[in-house]
Amino acid sequence: MADIRINALATTAASTASDDFVAVDGSANGTRKLNAFSPTFGGNLTVSGTGTSAINNLSITPTSGHVYLTGPSAAGKFITLQNGNATGGINFRDSAGNEVGSYYQVTDVWTFSKNTTISGNLTVSGGTITGGTSGMSLASGGTNQNLSITPSGTGRVHIAKSAGQDSYIELAGNGNTAGTSSVVIGQSGADLGVLYNRKNAALSFGTNGTEAARFFANGNLFIGASPVDGGQKLQVNGTAAITDQTILGSSAISANQLLSIKKDTANYGLIGLSNSNTAGYSSIELFDNTSTQTGAIGYGNASVGVTGVRGKVYMYSTGDIAFLSGGTTTALTLDSSQNATFAKSITASGPLTLSSSTQGNANFYAISTSASANFGALYEADARTQSANARWNWGTGSTDGGAAADSFRIRERVTGVNTLVISAVTGNATFAGSLTTSAPTGGAGAWELGVYSATAPTATGYVTIEIGGVQYKLLAST
Repeated sequence: MADIRINALATTAASTASDDFVAVDGSANGTRKLNAFSPTFGGNLTVSGTGTSAINNLSITPTSGHVYLTGPSAAGKFITLQNGNATGGINFRDSAGNEVGSYYQVTDVWTFSKNTTISGNLTVSGGTITGGTSGMSLASGGTNQNLSITPSGTGRVHIAKSAGQDSYIELAGNGNTAGTSSVVIGQSGADLGVLYNRKNAALSFGTNGTEAARFFANGNLFIGASPVDGGQKLQVNGTAAITDQTILGSSAISANQLLSIKKDTANYGLIGLSNSNTAGYSSIELFDNTSTQTGAIGYGNASVGVTGVRGKVYMYSTGDIAFLSGGTTTALTLDSSQNATFAKSITASGPLTLSSSTQGNANFYAISTSASANFGALYEADARTQSANARWNWGTGSTDGGAAADSFRIRERVTGVNTLVISAVTGNATFAGSLTTSAPTGGAGAWELGVYSATAPTATGYVTIEIGGVQYKLLAST
């Protein structure tokens, strides 16, 4: 049989059939036939043109190893996976035939249903990364790796929700869970800015790497270093400077009050600290439960304001002022008429000065032991003396327990015996005991009693007196 070239055969096939073969020849195995319908090549297949499948699927299935698609070595060349239909896409499946990733040309969306690892950068230019029905998570790989979102230029990182919805960032460390024990930062659906700790734990604020303030789990706020909860709602470790009106309680009584302290809206126990240049004083003001000022402690400006308190520290009250000691016992009362009442005795380590008052046509210094008309007084040029020359006098009231004759008396403290009585009617002085003078220092007598008379007594008798320790007998007659 003569040699016939294959291209000289009269019949041309559009495709191979299952019983078609091609001849192969090698030095090791000689001449053989190879199934042309489904050939198996033992080495590499090089296609210099385009491989086209005329049926539904094109499968490259190695019995072992990998399928490699290696692009050309020339610069600027690519490996291209291109869908041939506008309604199709590119699909990725696992060994069980389950779709794990795809690109659909109709929606122009890449979808990955499994974890996807990108060892380089992921660039999204003007598009949106959308999570699935279970949400979307961004997690850094490896150990101690950071996850960074860095907008360019004036760009920002936006987390936005529709009207009425909360937009939060949940931060959960130490094995805590978002939504139950995390820290929340964001804005609520009611426009409330939110920063709080879901867990029953403190919330810390700091600057320059150092804690500066802390909210404890019970809501108490501590400002400063070394936070320790002392139980108060506001605690400050350091100096607090307040340049405007400060209100501790519900509200201030007036705009002049720099500090207002009160228990509740009923104003019980309200204290106001005021400073008014026009009024001319700085004071701590006290109010009753009707917001009516009842007293104050302050200092009067030396040049303006109320004349009586200029340059003075003062205490003011609309009623009486009581000073307490030993608990709730009143030691001193100053009434609204400027009278002072001491509960016990007055002890002075220096001179005791009594201010004067007016009685009749003279100034007097009154010492009173009761609210009755009985009193004693030191007074000058009083109308009672009928003498303008009597500068200082000791007088008593008009009566003394009903006895008009007793103008002045000195009584012994224990027994109550009158040791000296001076009658307001006769002017006589009566001593309960002896009248003794000190010894004379010169040749004269220590004292003189009565007046001299040249008339001799009409009957004999004598009165014994003692002068300087020597007894003398004097004639006496009735």
